Amino acid sequence: MERDVRPRVALVGYGSLITPAELAALSDDAPDRAFPVKIEGLRRIFDQRTSWRSDDDVKCAVANAVRDPDAWMNGVLIPTVNRDEFATFRERERWYRLIEVPFGDIVPYDEDDRDRLERTDLVLTTTGLETDPDIEPIPGYVADCLESAGEWGEEFRDDFVESTATNAGKPVTEYRE
Repeated sequence: MERDVRPRVALVGYGSLITPAELAALSDDAPDRAFPVKIEGLRRIFDQRTSWRSDDDVKCAVANAVRDPDAWMNGVLIPTVNRDEFATFRERERWYRLIEVPFGDIVPYDEDDRDRLERTDLVLTTTGLETDPDIEPIPGYVADCLESAGEWGEEFRDDFVESTATNAGKPVTEYRE
């Protein structure tokens, strides 16, 4: 009898998906399983056009990750997602394309989390399908992301600010409400 073996997939959130409440929308225990990581070779930029309407046609950007060999960003890794969590994630992130994150590019903030990373077969995150070089971040969204980044610790929040770009080249902190 053949066993149905599925890969152990992990997901990385880097915008609003670092928020514990957003993680809990995947599953009740996702916030407890998740852990913070740094990722080499990806740059976070607020250039993804939101799928929901903004009051301002210019300030309508949410977070996006793009490949950039000279950059890094941080995020939250959710290990070993099940089918239901993955389906919820894909519906939530339908305006993004999945991309693989190489294991060698991921560094957990806490070395004790490395074993959970090593028990994973595939790590995925998203990159935007609706990007626009002329839009700016939504201030309330930025405020939520910064507050959530702080929930992962001061170092994580500082790294979030340092590793985040905007189309206008301004620090992301200038977009808070």
